[in-house]
Amino acid sequence: MFGHRSDGRKLKTVPPFFRVIPNVMLERSDSQVYFKQDIILKDMDDYIDKKAEEGIKLSYMNIIYAALVRILAERPYLNRFAMNGSLFARNKIYVSLAIKKNFSDEGQETTIKLPFDGTENIFEVKEKLDMMIKNSADIQQSIFRVIVPEQTIVEYKDGVKKEKVKKMFPGYVLVEMIMSDEVWFIVRNTQGVTGFIGSSGKGAKPIPLLPEEVDRILTSMGMSRIDLANDLAEGKKVKITDGPFKNMIGKISSYDLEKKKVELLLDLFGQETSVEVELSQIENLK
Repeated sequence: MFGHRSDGRKLKTVPPFFRVIPNVMLERSDSQVYFKQDIILKDMDDYIDKKAEEGIKLSYMNIIYAALVRILAERPYLNRFAMNGSLFARNKIYVSLAIKKNFSDEGQETTIKLPFDGTENIFEVKEKLDMMIKNSADIQQSIFRVIVPEQTIVEYKDGVKKEKVKKMFPGYVLVEMIMSDEVWFIVRNTQGVTGFIGSSGKGAKPIPLLPEEVDRILTSMGMSRIDLANDLAEGKKVKITDGPFKNMIGKISSYDLEKKKVELLLDLFGQETSVEVELSQIENLK
């Protein structure tokens, strides 16, 4: 249905002033408003100290996010967004967080989107935030790679050879991960994620791609199911996924990236034997 979105409902009756907004906010980022506000923290500090005496640990973040959720619940007209010339009201209140694995500019960063219905008190907001942050720390051990499928296309224009990178599936990415309820919740609530191929919707987990489908996509990109930059090393144990030695575990003795081949040492009948397989035929041990 035209105008239908999973994260909001189209507003059909709004005051004339609000009808102008979608026409002046031509980019999605125009809906982001940045401002600076000086806040006196004494009352907040006193409240935090009082709760600490009761054995309840609170932080500035807990209080500020709880206040934000309450404001948007009491003033729903603030919880709107413009898209494609129309104004939408969000179905829920969303709080986005950027969580870093370590406090440095180069630290791995995960962005999560936490939904609220607006009825939560400060302690329930704190509990949700703490649980989401903990799960996000754990989830980094369950997500291995996020890949944008791309391939280099060679074109000739006016006799000049040009190369350009083209997305194989515009708007889609591949995620290599161990599926669990916690990981699935975080991934589907990540900012910018709108849906999944292979999912029936309503929170149902998607069906993973078949190994041969993954191999076909990665091979066309010059990649394999193993991360060549980080995981390919002599002495590392990997699993063979195809061929006569399928499902056997081998130890890498050497590899040739140009020929896309790897030599493994396998235990065959109690004797260490060297075999050569394609890079696309091995994967990391899970």
